[in-house]
Amino acid sequence: MSSIMQETQRVERALKAMKTIGRDCAFFNVRQLSRSLETIYDEAFSPFGIGASQVALLWTIFANEPVALKTIARIARMDQTTVSRIVARAEGQGLVEMQRAEPDRRQKLARLSALGRTYLASVFPAWKSTQGRVAAVIDAHALKKMAATVNGIRRSRSKRAAGHRAVQQR
Repeated sequence: MSSIMQETQRVERALKAMKTIGRDCAFFNVRQLSRSLETIYDEAFSPFGIGASQVALLWTIFANEPVALKTIARIARMDQTTVSRIVARAEGQGLVEMQRAEPDRRQKLARLSALGRTYLASVFPAWKSTQGRVAAVIDAHALKKMAATVNGIRRSRSKRAAGHRAVQQR
């Protein structure tokens, strides 16, 4: 058999196997789930003029305040530039207050303003209702398992990154 025919057959086998990627690929399935959930939460938060990503960022700030933008980016697994842009917008809306860190005045810390706290509290019933709708489709055990899996992946990546930095410093 010629090498061209062998290569053609190899490509055909690979393409046939790839048709099932939607069933088997963790990345593809988690991404689809993430986008579907984001759409559901975005719709729930739209009457408040805010999206799910912004609500998640406000919650991250609230849960960790006062918190450095770099830390928010790490927790949210977002690019620091994106976090800075979203936080600046929230600051412009009066939802977030920025302050200089002590003793390193170069570092900025975010905290929710009184308006931000009120705003977050007003969004909470919509979140709770939406969470209930999601839990009706994805059982509570599966949701907890997903959260544990995400946390395990984060810990594993953090340990691997720390090991990589230690090797680089030698």
